[in-house]
Amino acid sequence: MKKIAALLFIVSFVVVFSLTSNLKAHASVEEQIISSINKIQDFIVKSSSTDLAFSSSPYSYIKNNKDFDDIVALGDPALPVLKNMLDNSQQSGLIEYIYAIAIEKISKIDLRKEVNWETAKDFSAKYTAHVKEIPDKVDSISNEGISDNEKVNKLKDLGTPAIPYISQKIEEGQKELAPALDYLTDNESQDDFTNWKKENADKESLLKSFVEQNSK
Repeated sequence: MKKIAALLFIVSFVVVFSLTSNLKAHASVEEQIISSINKIQDFIVKSSSTDLAFSSSPYSYIKNNKDFDDIVALGDPALPVLKNMLDNSQQSGLIEYIYAIAIEKISKIDLRKEVNWETAKDFSAKYTAHVKEIPDKVDSISNEGISDNEKVNKLKDLGTPAIPYISQKIEEGQKELAPALDYLTDNESQDDFTNWKKENADKESLLKSFVEQNSK
């Protein structure tokens, strides 16, 4: 009986520790994003008296900007945070536009290849629609009567939120789709798919949850 109680205690501890670690990691990503955004805002204010202030392109403010690059470098874990910040903002200005650009870069997509968007809020609505369709599109593309190369290119265009759905197809035997996964994972999955899948279970879970949240 004591052994069972001890075992239950250990299991409970591991579960709680895992949940706590995930929450801390999420908080850490959010803190890093907020810190970088604050620095970008300071840069924008300081640029108000320079030639940059006359630029009509938000991209001018993030070109060679280390703080923006730091946000992008956080990778997929930053997507839920950035999307929430964009959706919860009451504004649709320059900072929100920068959120949108970061989301696109991290997701490895060019949404304008599908639909046009002008404002950050417009982007958010159309990005949500894009993400919502990912599970069905992966199914459709993987079974479409087109060449493997065409399938791979279409899957690439879905972006990193499609990673867990593409990897599932590969695991089920559709090895021809692997180049799409390799592209979206920066070739991390290329050498050893099985080992990559084990090591990135948390990442796949995060992305799947992100897709599901945007499907509600």
